Amino acid sequence: MFEDFLANSLRITSQSDSTKTNKLPLYTKSSQSRTRHHDKPTNPTQLPVAETHHRNPQSINSNEPAPYLSKSIFSPSLDKLIDAINNHAYALAYRHFMALESIHPTPLSNLPPAYYSQLITAIQNNHQNIMGTRSRSMRLFRTIDIFSLMEKLGVPTKTVVSVLKCMYRTYSMQGDTARMEDTLLELERLGVDIAIFPIQSLLISGYVNAGDTKAAMSCFHSWRAKARYSTEPYHALISAYLHTRSSDQVEHVVSIMRLGDGTYPPIRLTHKTYSLVARHYYNMGEYKKMEQWLLEYMQLGYTVMDTSMYTLRVSASNQMGDYSQAKAILYQMRASGIPFEANTYIEEFIAYCGDKADMNHGTVWTLFNALRQKRNVNKRVLVSMGIWIGPVRSEKALMELSQAIHKHTAPFETTMIFLVNAYSYLGDDQSVIQLIKRLEYVQKERFNPNIYLQLLHAYKNDGKLHQAGVYANHLCEEGVWIGPETWHTLLVAAAKSDPLVSKQIEKWFEKWCHEKNDLDLSDMVKTT
Repeated sequence: MFEDFLANSLRITSQSDSTKTNKLPLYTKSSQSRTRHHDKPTNPTQLPVAETHHRNPQSINSNEPAPYLSKSIFSPSLDKLIDAINNHAYALAYRHFMALESIHPTPLSNLPPAYYSQLITAIQNNHQNIMGTRSRSMRLFRTIDIFSLMEKLGVPTKTVVSVLKCMYRTYSMQGDTARMEDTLLELERLGVDIAIFPIQSLLISGYVNAGDTKAAMSCFHSWRAKARYSTEPYHALISAYLHTRSSDQVEHVVSIMRLGDGTYPPIRLTHKTYSLVARHYYNMGEYKKMEQWLLEYMQLGYTVMDTSMYTLRVSASNQMGDYSQAKAILYQMRASGIPFEANTYIEEFIAYCGDKADMNHGTVWTLFNALRQKRNVNKRVLVSMGIWIGPVRSEKALMELSQAIHKHTAPFETTMIFLVNAYSYLGDDQSVIQLIKRLEYVQKERFNPNIYLQLLHAYKNDGKLHQAGVYANHLCEEGVWIGPETWHTLLVAAAKSDPLVSKQIEKWFEKWCHEKNDLDLSDMVKTT
């Protein structure tokens, strides 16, 4: 659950510093006398996404609106959902969809099927980190839930091509061959050309994901017979094995392309072939093999490496800790006029953070500010930044960090919150506590609950269980929903170290969670 908190807060902290959200006070003497602020954001796309994850579930099951909606923080509607999809703001659209689904799903029956298919496609491709998770299985299960909701609400599914294509892809990725085949028949019945590459590729992937190699190869041979000189059947088979991480199978397909198989002659490896196989070796962590593969590609001389291939080489060098090599490749890209993509800038930042031999502080801060402005900060960036800065556990280190932020004109609030996430990823709870206390002292305003929940976990991880309990109680008083899992974790930790603290936390648990959810607290403690 803590990882979900961090993933959601990453999406929040990419907001501009001028955006104001509902903010909660730390449990300090200075904060007890403050009044509560409810500044309404002017831009709906900059609302704090995590509000939906920390609410009292009782309000969802009742006829009353959820507390996070009744405070003018977020007001979902079908029109706003449609506008968000039209503007390709899929993360915001998904929030509206979740809120409507939880509170009163009836309006979703009026959402046109084409909008459902756009939202499902965004979930399948993880556009804008739409669900706050990179888990492929979680996203697939979510699309199944949406299909079920559509059927329950009477939204057409079997007669709309765009929806059927989404269903077909989900079933293929799940390896649900029965449903995949049924959906394929529905598409064919509606006049869709099922011989095209995307559909045939998903068909092969579906059989591979289901472990039915015989059926997959049957589709491959049938397709190859109809497209004798095309590389598409081979690429479809390689793509299918990429998902199952089958190196032997990938190399076998490449061997067939190079040498033929007795029935069909050899076929030339193309740019896409090299790109797919290089990506496979990268995903498997076989960076040396990937480098040899790309060197072979470069020696062919009939084409030029594209940005994605260069970026793979830079990323592989970073993963192996060879930061000087990564910087050399980046220099080569610029000298050759190869354009950078979003991931290239991320790898450049990581390379400069990691290269201890060329520690240019100004460059690192400049690159970080550029990533922040482009909203291109991910976990690897934050971890690299945290390691580069080092632990911030003393007043001296805190002052040095503050001075560096001001010197390099980085926004204080945003940068500090990014670093809170960075040290949370690194497990440096003392630095997390120091940074949040500094934010409280300097800013004297309330900010997103996720940051405060991080502080709660930091207290717990640092062994400060009494502070964690006091703080959890205070968060609940301020309207932040803390689930039974968090209380349970605090109880177990306190029971092992201090019975008195455990007794007090048990009282707070019963006050905020136990009575509302009808949970048996004694059973929870016994299970540990």
